[in-house]
Amino acid sequence: MTSETGGEGRSCVHTGWSRTRPPVVARTAGVLSVFVSFVVCLTVYVQNVRSDEPQAAETSESTAVPGSQPKFRTELIRGQIIWLAEALKSQFGISTVPEAAENSLAILTGDGQLLPIVENLRGRAFRKDERLRGKDMEILTRRYDQQPLIQVLRVYQLDQGKRYEVDYWCDVCAIVMYETGPCACCQDDNRLRQRLVEDDDAAGAERVNGDGKTDK
Repeated sequence: MTSETGGEGRSCVHTGWSRTRPPVVARTAGVLSVFVSFVVCLTVYVQNVRSDEPQAAETSESTAVPGSQPKFRTELIRGQIIWLAEALKSQFGISTVPEAAENSLAILTGDGQLLPIVENLRGRAFRKDERLRGKDMEILTRRYDQQPLIQVLRVYQLDQGKRYEVDYWCDVCAIVMYETGPCACCQDDNRLRQRLVEDDDAAGAERVNGDGKTDK
């Protein structure tokens, strides 16, 4: 410890460690930072796992009247995701204003059905990632009796007779996400992931094959 005298006889006392962070404080701050990051990643993981359950997905949004549940059916629809305005022009000759070009998305089935999709978290993936548009897809959906839009629950890509479940994956945090972009935890870019589906994990859903036929 050293002492210095100021301009009016005032003395200043300096300690050898006062200008640097004590080692214990630095270690505590480091441990706290790691703990907070772990909690954030765990929270994101749990939220994503829960949102991957089709029967429980977005139940709060699907309840129109307190205490009631609107009628819906679960369907597995084959087709391609395209911009609604583009499909209206190509399939029906209906023109739209320029600003509507990329307003809404729809599934175009093989037999010409045009099914607008709800742009929830799963639906927005087709807006953000052009790699998913214009490809042969099979979409697990929820359709309500009193409105025409369909809710996307799961996404599969069809390629050479095989079926792949599509989502996004962070290699750093090992958590699944449903649209392209930075990881909700570490902020690194996630990657498009395609996993081969061997078994029928959509058993019980009605199948709209795109040829005018519906199977169960």
